[in-house]
Formats: sequence, C-alpha cells, structure tokens
Amino acid sequence: MKIRQLQIHKLRAIVAVFGLSLCAFPLFAQVKIGDNPTTINANSVLEVESTSKGLLLPRLPLTQTTNPSPLNAHVAGMTVYNTTTANDVTPGFYYNDGTKWVATAGESNYTYTFGGGQPAGSCNDGELYTDTLETSPTFGQQFICKGGSWATYVSPNRTAWYLKGTTNDAGGNKVAWIYRNGYVEARNADGLKHTRITPDGGLKLYRDPSANAGVTNGYIDFTNTTSDSYPMRIAMRSDATLGDLAFTIQDHSGVRMAVTQAGLVGIGTGVTAPNSRLQVAGVTRVMPAGAFTGAMILGTSSEDGVELNPAGTLAVQRSAVGANLYLTKTIGGGEALNWQIFNRSGNTIGSISSPANNVNSVQYNTTSDVRLKENIGKTKYGLSDLMKIRVADYNYKIDEKKNRLTGFLAQDLYNIFPNAVTVGGKNAKTEPWLVDYGKVTPLIVKAVQEQQALIEQLQAQVAELQAKNASLASDLSGKTLSREEVASLRSLLKNASNNNTSGTAIGK
Repeated sequence: MKIRQLQIHKLRAIVAVFGLSLCAFPLFAQVKIGDNPTTINANSVLEVESTSKGLLLPRLPLTQTTNPSPLNAHVAGMTVYNTTTANDVTPGFYYNDGTKWVATAGESNYTYTFGGGQPAGSCNDGELYTDTLETSPTFGQQFICKGGSWATYVSPNRTAWYLKGTTNDAGGNKVAWIYRNGYVEARNADGLKHTRITPDGGLKLYRDPSANAGVTNGYIDFTNTTSDSYPMRIAMRSDATLGDLAFTIQDHSGVRMAVTQAGLVGIGTGVTAPNSRLQVAGVTRVMPAGAFTGAMILGTSSEDGVELNPAGTLAVQRSAVGANLYLTKTIGGGEALNWQIFNRSGNTIGSISSPANNVNSVQYNTTSDVRLKENIGKTKYGLSDLMKIRVADYNYKIDEKKNRLTGFLAQDLYNIFPNAVTVGGKNAKTEPWLVDYGKVTPLIVKAVQEQQALIEQLQAQVAELQAKNASLASDLSGKTLSREEVASLRSLLKNASNNNTSGTAIGK
C-alpha cells in the first residue's frame, strides 16, 4: 500500500512539473526535448534533438491490419511499432489511416530470393522466398525464414496487386505474375491523355486531339529495337486527309492502312482518304503462298493467280486445263444478256452479249449506231483491193508442234487495208502487229456487191443475146441465106463473142 501511494505522489509531481513547463512558454506553444532546448524550429510544435539517443515510439502487438487491437478503434494518424507476426502483419512500423493499419517499414529489410518450387532446407532469418515456377503447386506463394526454417508468409496489403492465384499482396515482389481487381489507369497530369485497363477485358487509349495537333489520338506502338520507339504504330487519327476519323496502321513514313469511321478501307503506301469500300494503292495479287517471279501480265510468272494493277490492267494466269476467266449469269426468261460492256469516256463502244432469241449463243458487238456517225460517204475500197490481199498458210514460231494455219500477214494487209491492222512496236513478242479479222468483213461485202453488179450486167447481156438469137432463128426458119447475109450473121456472132469474153475477164 505504501509503495502504491509513493507511485501516486511521484506521478502528481511529474504532472505538476509538466504543467509548470507549459505555463512557462505560453506565447510560443512549442516544446523541445533534448539538446539545445532554447533553439527550436519555428515550424514544429514538438522537436526532439539528440546526437546519442533515439525516439522510441509505442511498441505493441498488432493482430491484423483490419483489426484496431490492441486499440479499441482505428484512429487516423496513429503510429506504432508492431512487435509480432500474425495474419497479415509482421514486425515493423505501422500507421493507421482511419480504417486499417498500413505498414510503413519492415519488409524493406527482407532479403528477397526467387526460385522454382517450394523452398526446402535451412535458411537465414529475414529471408523472403517467392516460388516463380508456373507449373509448381505453390506458384506465386511466398515463404519467410523463421528460426532457420521456412514458413508460409502472408504479405500485408501494402499494394493494389495480388500474386497470381492467391489473395496475397504482391508486396515487394518484382518477378511473379500479379493481378488486381478494378481498373488500372495511367493518366497525364493535364488530364488530356490516359490509358486504362478495364476488369472486363478492355483497353482504353484516350488522347485529346488538342494534345497532338488534332492528328494522332490513342495509339499502340510496336518495336524490335531500342533505337526506335515505334517502327510500326496502330492508332486512331482525327485527320482531314483520312476522312476526319480513322483507324490506322502506320510507320514513320506515314499511313500504310486506314479504316474510316464510315467503314471505308484504304491499303498501301501513301494512301489518302479511301473513297470506296476498299481502295488499294499498288499492285494487288490473289495467289498461292510462295515466291513470285516473272510478270503475270506476260504469262511468265512462277505462280498462277490474279493480278490487279492500278495502271488499269488485269492479269489472270492458270496453268491447269480449263478457262482462265468465267463470266456467269443465272438465266431467267428469254431476256438478252450482256456479258461485258466496253466504254470510253462514257460512251459504249462494244459489248459481248447473248441475244434474247438465243441465250445459248455469244455475239461480239462493235457500236455502229448511225446516230453516232457523221460524214457518211461511199467507201473507196472494193473488189480490186480485196483481190490484192494475200492469204497465206503458216505456223507460229512458239508452237512446238508447228500446226499449219491460214490467215493474213499483218504488215501485208496494212499496205492494202490498214483499217483492220493495229501497228505494233519494236518487240514482236510484247508489241506485235495485230489483225482484226472482223474489220475485213465490210471490204468483203463491198467486193461481193461489186461482183453481183457485174454478174447482173452479164446476165442482162446474155439475156439480150439470147433474145436476139431466138429472133434471128425465127427469121431464118425455112429461109436460104445469101452470101452477104451469112457474112453479116458471122460478124454479129463474132461481136457477141467478143463482148462475152470481155465480161468474163471483168468478172475475174
């Protein structure tokens, strides 16, 4: 009892001294403990100074970060040193944020090691081991060395990240697979740019147009070298040259592919705003995988396929037996069918079609509407020109079987009837002279017309002679001719014979 009374007296004395010390400094409301007590920092309410002693904060056993014990409630700003290892707390400094205890020190003193599989054998106290072998049943789990033996370690919730497959806080782990619940967002200080990973499997890339001169918005860069931050880039652009808003694939030289908000696709170097569902800048080929050599348009390429050239050429190569190009239609009634139409400057100049009265036939048409023609006159060509055209038998040099053909020789025909000939260039293989056999038809028709006129003229002359002969025969019937009459008749027959010979020559 005496001892307790003595303790009470001492406590009253200490309180009295402390109270007097506070009264001694009523104007400053600042307290300094330790060396140089008269010199105090103007910004501190309490200053502790010593070159040989430290500040010892309350040491108490915490039980769990979510449990205020041994306090009776969470108090924001409370700072303590935890002395025990329990649940998710380990020895070290903790502060309270008003809802839980938050570690401020302790784990940084661990020695971190990583390995494949659960640790075994002896260890050094303070060593923290993480299993990083993905095929291990304890992958992502951490172990702490206590008293030279390994024990399961549950890291305190110091970060927003968990180790894969667990609810253990990743803590200071820099190797294992980690995850978190909720959004992850990196945001620029001005709020004009941010990248967000969403928990529902989404990735949002936001870049205000004003942040980059109104061109590149959100983007993803790809690189295989540290010297270039983005050899290739996938981006969204708000660019007038691409139709205001477009999804693009590009490199430093510019856009290589663009998909506009309207669903128009452009592909190729220097692609501008696509003006159709698909616009390709450059040669487009549909062909099997593999190397490509030669020229498809010349039939010398190494692969079959289709080649579309922006210069306006279409090449179709097929080595197998069968047609290269199929034009098909579903035939309904007996309507006329147009298989192909040729236009020039908005004018139809020809077609390939099937007539309505015979849809199983094909006719090749050249425009010949009289309403489209002017300066119509009689042709200068005729039978005499047709007779000059040489018709020859020959074979082509490229034909290994030397099959004999009959036809015209383009250069010869050009000298007589150039309308049916297309003049070639210097290279006979790539720029040969060509003949349109159909254009010879008008010449043949004109020659036939001239022959028919001659035939009709001869027929009239023969009829006239036949009539004269009949009349003469009637007059001579039962009569005896004199010497003079016989001579006259011979002269008449001779003249008739001469006329007939002249007509036959003309007919040839």
